[in-house]
Amino acid sequence: MSLTLALRDPARASRARRALPLALSLAAALQGCSRHAPPPAVDSDLDAPRLDVPADMVGVWTSTRGPVMRCIELHADGTYAMAPNLQAGDGRSYRGTWRVAQQQVTWRDSSQGFAPDVNRMVDVSPGHFTAIEADQSTTQFDRIAGPGATCPAQ
Repeated sequence: MSLTLALRDPARASRARRALPLALSLAAALQGCSRHAPPPAVDSDLDAPRLDVPADMVGVWTSTRGPVMRCIELHADGTYAMAPNLQAGDGRSYRGTWRVAQQQVTWRDSSQGFAPDVNRMVDVSPGHFTAIEADQSTTQFDRIAGPGATCPAQ
């Protein structure tokens, strides 16, 4: 029977009005009794602590993958900006966030909806590391300037 039909009957409408406060009280009381744990907090690299942004990696780097070299600025606030390489025919610039944890660098690019791109770091030394890409190719990173510097204009 629909609620509209039930409320047209005065006796049923009266019972429904009396039962509503009880039902609402019961629903409120049972919320605290749920056996299910609350959903986990969303792990957002956008809000990750700056502990995941190593100070010795902040600065300007070259990023070489195959024949294309780009310039990338890694900022202390966990953001990055990668300049296009117009000479190599690559006119795209990239911006997003970066984090390092457990010998992996995680990039989240704004043009990819900040989806994580996790790369294992190998051959790590001061001013250098190699990232293993998802397709198993490598990208070599070499630091060319420290914090506050910017990529050279093309």
